[in-house]
Formats: sequence, C-alpha cells, structure tokens
Amino acid sequence: MPSLNPELIMVIQGLVIFFTGAMDRLIREPVERLFSRQQTVE
Repeated sequence: MPSLNPELIMVIQGLVIFFTGAMDRLIREPVERLFSRQQTVE
C-alpha cells in the first residue's frame, strides 16, 4: 500500500474536525428542545 502524503493527512484531519463541528451545530438544537420538553412535563 502506498504511503499517504503528510499534507493529505492534515487535510483529512481538518475535514473531520470541520464536519464534526457542523454536526454539533445541527444536532444540538433538536436535542436541547427534546430535553427541555421532558423537563417541563415532569
């Protein structure tokens, strides 16, 4: 298997960090609404 270029590894790591940050922003609001509804019901 050919070795990966160090620059390519850095790009892949940056993309992973970018997309996990984006997913955090997408998922946080619905999860907060779900938990706030459960707290008001109890």
